[in-house]
Amino acid sequence: MKANKLFILAGLIVLGGITSPATAQSKKEKKQKTEQAVRRAIDAKDYKINVNRVTPMKGGSKHLTSNYSVEVRNDSIYSYLPYFGVAYNIPYGGGKGLNFNAPISEYTTAYSKKGNAKITLRLRNDEDNYIYNITVYPNGMSDIQVTPTNRQSISFSGEMEIKKKEE
Repeated sequence: MKANKLFILAGLIVLGGITSPATAQSKKEKKQKTEQAVRRAIDAKDYKINVNRVTPMKGGSKHLTSNYSVEVRNDSIYSYLPYFGVAYNIPYGGGKGLNFNAPISEYTTAYSKKGNAKITLRLRNDEDNYIYNITVYPNGMSDIQVTPTNRQSISFSGEMEIKKKEE
């Protein structure tokens, strides 16, 4: 009796571990939909990247507990990012850091064979000139490197907020 129960339990575990073709197909479809949504957002220049990790030039990587983000809408950037590092020439009181809204003067996008988007933004605000190099992977994960003129470079990583397509 005990052996039968163990045999039935083992059979259920094996059957539960096997994914059906329908489940595999739905995962593939979900992945394709995500990739299409990411590409559509980048091409429309309308996306938001929620940042959860920062890596300053000196020091280790830090997990962020507050809501930080970079948002691109048409020809403007809305940057709400923390800054850790050396500042060479800044306004009295520290300035705005990487918290600002500014028009984008140059926007270029290139896709790799793997589907990664390499985006370069050049902009200027009243404090500094910036270059934002953003890499967005097909699954929405993102890396951002910010290079200001008057401060050390800093890197961030996070995930693109994917908007549901209205049907």
